[in-house]
Amino acid sequence: MAVEGGRWVHLGVGIMVLEFILVHSGVMLPALASAPTGVRLKPLLLVSALYVLFAVTFAFGFKSLMLLWIFSGIMIPRWIGIVIDSRQAKEQQLKRSGISVMLYLGVAFLSMLVHFPAGGLTPEILNRVYPHRGHGSWEQSPQQALVAGIIYFSITGLVEIITAIRQRAINLSPQTQIDLSR
Repeated sequence: MAVEGGRWVHLGVGIMVLEFILVHSGVMLPALASAPTGVRLKPLLLVSALYVLFAVTFAFGFKSLMLLWIFSGIMIPRWIGIVIDSRQAKEQQLKRSGISVMLYLGVAFLSMLVHFPAGGLTPEILNRVYPHRGHGSWEQSPQQALVAGIIYFSITGLVEIITAIRQRAINLSPQTQIDLSR
């Protein structure tokens, strides 16, 4: 608990709450960007403004500017991909987001159905390191969000590694190599 005075506990919960917005935007933004150019600008701006509002609210609610930096680091490239209208970027974003949506919902439901052990997060420690938590399930039992986050981000990381290895294998296959000996 001594690490950062226990701030990591509510930061971990905040990351899982923020991830919901990031997963949602990963599907919503490419879908809105697929509309005809004249039709998509206002909805894209409105939805983007709502995402920013949520991220700012989460950052202040969890008293962590890091959440805002994480949000910015993920969303800015998404918005750039939409502005440059990269079909490849949109397709890749939708594939990743589809996996993320299923996985996030799965671990969120799992965290509501299965009680994970509190480990060292005793009520005394939680009252000291996370005193002003709300009444939500993840705030009252942060180990639920932390374990859900460990499962979610571990599987997401493995999927990214496997995808990168497969993509590299496809790019290195004999059919796609360029003969430079000519």
